[in-house]
Amino acid sequence: MPTISSLVTAAVALSPSITPGVYFIKNTGSGTVIDIASGNGGVLGWKMHSYAEPTVSRQLWIINPVDSENQVYQIRNVDGTHYLDIPNGNPATGTPVVSSDNTGQSSINWQITPAPDSSGYVIRNNASNTYVDLYLGGSANGTAINGWAGGPPFTNTHQLWDFQSA
Repeated sequence: MPTISSLVTAAVALSPSITPGVYFIKNTGSGTVIDIASGNGGVLGWKMHSYAEPTVSRQLWIINPVDSENQVYQIRNVDGTHYLDIPNGNPATGTPVVSSDNTGQSSINWQITPAPDSSGYVIRNNASNTYVDLYLGGSANGTAINGWAGGPPFTNTHQLWDFQSA
């Protein structure tokens, strides 16, 4: 017979895959979201905008499956032209995550999987094998978002993200 604890744990477990849709991608530690930097193609951590703010679209991302079986997606901004990308699939830790046009390269493909303890999702770039990382877990507007080497266990909140439906 299931215990109350096991039922609660099962109830809060994250789905093994993300449902296609429009999301804010929010860091579990700082509460900041992934935002396209104005004018330079960079991607930064920023406080979540309200829907009334004209810049809210910079924080809204369309999740499209590329290979659902392996939890691989493209993450495209609602503006229709900008994809999360690691330039040239550079595997160096600290490489900035950017927004770019659809290059057709695997660097715009991301594997999104739940952390084993259901504390959030990790987002791994298929080309670089690095993870989306909010630099030092910063909560200030303009905090860098980089590709970072890593792997299990995923306990670093810098690399844990929630997908909040828009």
